[in-house]
Amino acid sequence: MKGLAELVVSLFDLCEAEGRLLQESILATARHVGLLFLGLLFGAAALALLLAALYALLNAFLSAEAVLGILGAACAVIALFCFRGARGPVALPLAQPEAEKTAEDAQTRSGATSPEQGEKARAGVWASARPYGESRRGEA
Repeated sequence: MKGLAELVVSLFDLCEAEGRLLQESILATARHVGLLFLGLLFGAAALALLLAALYALLNAFLSAEAVLGILGAACAVIALFCFRGARGPVALPLAQPEAEKTAEDAQTRSGATSPEQGEKARAGVWASARPYGESRRGEA
């Protein structure tokens, strides 16, 4: 009975520790999101002020319509460049199961080039695998 009580107490201690860790992680994430939002806000304000200053400078030399056209085209090119970079890869590679990665690593290390050699390498990776609970008797 004493062992069961200790198990329950240790389980609640573990839950408490995990709860604290989760709380710290949530607070850190909220802090990062807030800083990112502020950075984006101030970046947008800086870009707007920079465009206003450039508009005022170019307006002295060109008509208002020409300045707006030039600035609009420049902003569109910059936006397309940013969106193209933020898009990331179009086709993400599918995740391989760990066993396949290990087999491919073994095939690469062994220098196997044919499918038969690859099968032998894969079998070599799993040759030491034993069912759960089966001990290695007779091996020292």
